[in-house]
Amino acid sequence: MTDFAAQYQAMSTRLMLLDVAHRPASATALRLMRAKLDVIEEALQRQSILLAQKLANLSKTPAHADP
Repeated sequence: MTDFAAQYQAMSTRLMLLDVAHRPASATALRLMRAKLDVIEEALQRQSILLAQKLANLSKTPAHADP
């Protein structure tokens, strides 16, 4: 699991626990956590796209070619 994925999972869990526990949390704290999640999610999407591109390039490379 990448650092981004681990951070995303941890923050998602924290938000879920706040919702489930019905603890009063400041709106600012929730907005900040959601903003951080958005940034992490965007980074994960970019990484996913880059990895897909690399995989596509690898599949086009002949098996006997030097990497």
